[in-house]
Amino acid sequence: MKVLSRDFTTKEKVLLLLLAIILVGICYYWFVDQPVRSNIAKANLEKQATEMELTTVTTRVAEMQPRQEELDEIIASEENAVY
Repeated sequence: MKVLSRDFTTKEKVLLLLLAIILVGICYYWFVDQPVRSNIAKANLEKQATEMELTTVTTRVAEMQPRQEELDEIIASEENAVY
């Protein structure tokens, strides 16, 4: 049991410190960096889908606008017509 109670040499302390830093870096990468990147990628995909939907709706509104103006003119002319 005397083996476990001895002091570490400077070289061993430096190696343990490097190992601890590497382990912290790996844990950060797996538990923080990867989930954040994944969420950003999902948000970008949702943004693209929403932009496509907005473009589609805007196009449909632009196509409907002249028809709505025609309908408004017809309704106005019928209200002004004398029976």
